[in-house]
Amino acid sequence: LQPMPFAMRAMRVTLAMMLFRAVESNPADWMERNFQQLQHKTLLQLTLPGSHNSGNYQGGLHADLLCQSDYRYDEYLASESSRMLTSGRSVLSRSEFDQRMIPWNVNHFHPIRAQLREDGVRFLHLKICNFGAPGAATMDLATVRFQHRGYTTRETVASTIQDLQEFLHEYPKEIVVLGFNNLHNSGSKSFDKADIAALSVALEMAIGAEN
Repeated sequence: LQPMPFAMRAMRVTLAMMLFRAVESNPADWMERNFQQLQHKTLLQLTLPGSHNSGNYQGGLHADLLCQSDYRYDEYLASESSRMLTSGRSVLSRSEFDQRMIPWNVNHFHPIRAQLREDGVRFLHLKICNFGAPGAATMDLATVRFQHRGYTTRETVASTIQDLQEFLHEYPKEIVVLGFNNLHNSGSKSFDKADIAALSVALEMAIGAEN
């Protein structure tokens, strides 16, 4: 169970960003500088540079706080492959498993702050895990982290909203689209309609209905 080199998995995205940078001298304000071409376009008519699993960057994903509902170590222990892959050796310990699996779940060189400014990213794909109480009327975004397969970032949705607000204050003619999916509660196997409503309420309160 050897991790695929991160550089190979990120190569296509990196090449696309290199081409983008070759055209754009300053990706931070590319929408403003192309306003004449963009002003009459609807959102559906635009192809925005985006990032998959936007919060999962090299050096930012860790096992210090696990999203238990998506963590796969127990599944690995129960699988036939765990016995085949170890070839008679003892099964991987949790720390050995994490050490091998975290590189598979990293998608980017840069955190979101840098993706906005240095890469010109305008669509963020966000997989999240709520560490607050499931089913609450509203969700504390400071307890919601980006995650994949249980591994989380230290950045939260609350801190990222603040980063976005700072970016949009600095570059008010840019637009950033947020896409949330693969939604998890750490303490529950379900993320139901009530949780989705709580997330929506919290996002509207944090971002502001007029922004």
